[in-house]
Amino acid sequence: MSRHTGAVFYQVRDFDKHQKMFTVFADYHSEGLFSEQNAEAIMALAHERCGGKLERVRLDPAASARSGVGPAAASEYERTFGRIVGRWPIHQVADGLD
Repeated sequence: MSRHTGAVFYQVRDFDKHQKMFTVFADYHSEGLFSEQNAEAIMALAHERCGGKLERVRLDPAASARSGVGPAAASEYERTFGRIVGRWPIHQVADGLD
């Protein structure tokens, strides 16, 4: 079970030669749900807000920090979202961030 889970749906595109434009379509926050419930709720919101089209799904790298995004939780997100799931950033995170 995760203490808190959040998601942001956004698009990045070129604004001009030197700038990017970010558009946020939706956000999600829950507290005290299991990873499967969160993944399914996030996917439902993706269908509602952007037709279910997701290019990437990134998980918090705190999996090694005994957080709710551990190996079992990550597998639930991979089962729901498929091969577009990855970790970002890829460096280590100190214990205690949960």
